[in-house]
Amino acid sequence: MGVPRQAARQAVQRRREAQARRELMTQLRRVAAIAVLAATVAALVATWDRLFPVPPEKLLTVYWTHECRCAHSWIRSLESGGFVVRDFEIGNLRSVRERLQTPEMLRGCHVGTLLDYFVEGHVPPDALRRLADERPPGRGVALASDLSPSPPGAIAGIVVLFDDLGVSRPWPAAPDASRIPHASPLNPDPDPDPEPLCLPPTPCSRQNAPHSVR
Repeated sequence: MGVPRQAARQAVQRRREAQARRELMTQLRRVAAIAVLAATVAALVATWDRLFPVPPEKLLTVYWTHECRCAHSWIRSLESGGFVVRDFEIGNLRSVRERLQTPEMLRGCHVGTLLDYFVEGHVPPDALRRLADERPPGRGVALASDLSPSPPGAIAGIVVLFDDLGVSRPWPAAPDASRIPHASPLNPDPDPDPEPLCLPPTPCSRQNAPHSVR
């Protein structure tokens, strides 16, 4: 009786060992498959830009500091506006600003680059699309309200373009203000119905221009 029981126990042990070996091999195959998949994904990511390059006019690079709490909302607005954004969290922006040659008055917690321009503040996507299309001579753009110190009369949403000397001007250039009536001591009542400011290619005159309600 003892021999059959011992043989039965040995058979059970062998079956258990065989099952354990099968389970181990299954796990090893899964690990190997995951490793191959990970290597494939890594290789694809590494070559993605070469296989599917992002047009430079659609690519923004954003650098932001650890303390910045507003960069992500701006990045989301850029992505919603059709841009591809690559962002980097860094300790400080000193070296980045030196490389981009941003003026001293720009001290925000994040700065971006588009083509050869720096982008300071929450410049909206439509302004950046126009910047990429027109490519005016200059070093970079910012919101006038984001300058430090902010210039007198700075209006939220107005974009300024910095030239190579660090001098800023509104961009796109404002329409000719000389034809817009202004009240003054000599003219306290400007013409409420001035000559319309017409932009080509649409001609206009007093007959087809909008009139104020009298």
